[in-house]
Amino acid sequence: TMTTATWNGTPVAIVVLSSTRLQITVPSAIIGPPGQGTLVLTNPPFLGEGGGVSATFPVPVEFAPTVSAIADVDLGLNQPSPERTFVIGDAETNPALLTVSASSSDPRLVPLAAIRLGGSGSQRSIAVTPALFAHGQSVITVAVSDGLRVTRRSFTVRVHEDDAGCGLGSAIGILSAILVLVRLRKAQP
Repeated sequence: TMTTATWNGTPVAIVVLSSTRLQITVPSAIIGPPGQGTLVLTNPPFLGEGGGVSATFPVPVEFAPTVSAIADVDLGLNQPSPERTFVIGDAETNPALLTVSASSSDPRLVPLAAIRLGGSGSQRSIAVTPALFAHGQSVITVAVSDGLRVTRRSFTVRVHEDDAGCGLGSAIGILSAILVLVRLRKAQP
């Protein structure tokens, strides 16, 4: 017979990798709530000598933070996104103490400085402003950390080059850019 393992009294899979290494797989369904679990390893009696040996190990159980889905965004040229809300949480950490950050897969389209995070506690928000006259697609990744573990959730920002369906925001952005160019030309000698 082989070494056996239990997690909080439930048998779990064990693979002997070498004489000094074991791999133990505990299914997520039986891990239990945050706090501490107990792993017990039992060696069978050796060659009929009687009495197997058991070792008990307390194991801390911690979970990664959670972050809800964030809807994708379709924008017209020079149009900022509406604020998107999302919810964060953590089994062990107060949501107010979680760290929220964001990144852009295409900083030429959505620069890091153009990503605005807001909200407090478990209720958070994000809005992006694409670079002037830039179009394309960028994946925005929101990361939530409790100091030990990080959970990431991504959404896509698509900025369309054409005016179809872009609405007044795009038209105002284009007119503003034209006025800036006109002012620059008047200022030159």
